[in-house]
Amino acid sequence: MKAKVEIRSARKEKVRLASLLQPGMKVCVVFPHGMGDVVMFRPVLEKLKREYPHTTIHLMTKPDFGPLDDHDDNLEYDLAFWIEYYCTTAANPTITKNMLCCITELGISPPITDRPSAPTGFKSPWVGIGCTSICCSNQNTPSVFEAKQLNKGVLDAGFIPVDTAMISSGYVFEGESYMACSLRGVEGTYEKLAGVIERCFAFIGTISGAYHVAQAIMPERTLMLCPRAGEWQRLYRFAPPHINIRDITAEKITEWLQSLPEK
Repeated sequence: MKAKVEIRSARKEKVRLASLLQPGMKVCVVFPHGMGDVVMFRPVLEKLKREYPHTTIHLMTKPDFGPLDDHDDNLEYDLAFWIEYYCTTAANPTITKNMLCCITELGISPPITDRPSAPTGFKSPWVGIGCTSICCSNQNTPSVFEAKQLNKGVLDAGFIPVDTAMISSGYVFEGESYMACSLRGVEGTYEKLAGVIERCFAFIGTISGAYHVAQAIMPERTLMLCPRAGEWQRLYRFAPPHINIRDITAEKITEWLQSLPEK
């Protein structure tokens, strides 16, 4: 990041960002703090941009925060302004970090509400997997080989497969999960299951409770693993996306996931 002027401590230099902003300026707000602080800071940054619409204001975060960072390494900024984002003290129990930042570093009034909204528009890294239930005659769960193919196919598509089978009261799972991530140690409720599936990019599973939850939430992104060839025709009048369990290959799973549009 290149800048003509760089201010690393507003307190030490006794300056506030707002007093330096001019129309047409390009400003990089440098925020080298944790993920939680980046999310909490969003309402303040949004207000700053609204109050100075004729000034270009970008945010630079730690390198691994990806889309939360919108600064341009190829752009020379007029000003780079570092935010120290001080913690509040017990002497000021009603002041939040955002309020303190606005007063001591930015020189703007705090937002009416500094409750942050979660960033939207990001591609979920998860694909829900549900292959533990047998609710139909002649239904088979994937073999170890097929389960590993399923796991590999999801990973090859750039996602993380999550075994969504949770522990219900009085039930103990037999055997291990072959998925990269498993919720089998979590005591489950319907709300938890629906919440997990709702946050997934897609869902793949045998005909089970979890499968039907996924069908209700995102039918076009739910792949049914058929008990046997043509079984879905007996069970469903309209065929959902499906694949015969015995035809599972990593390549087919990857291809299906990559065919789905951005969520």
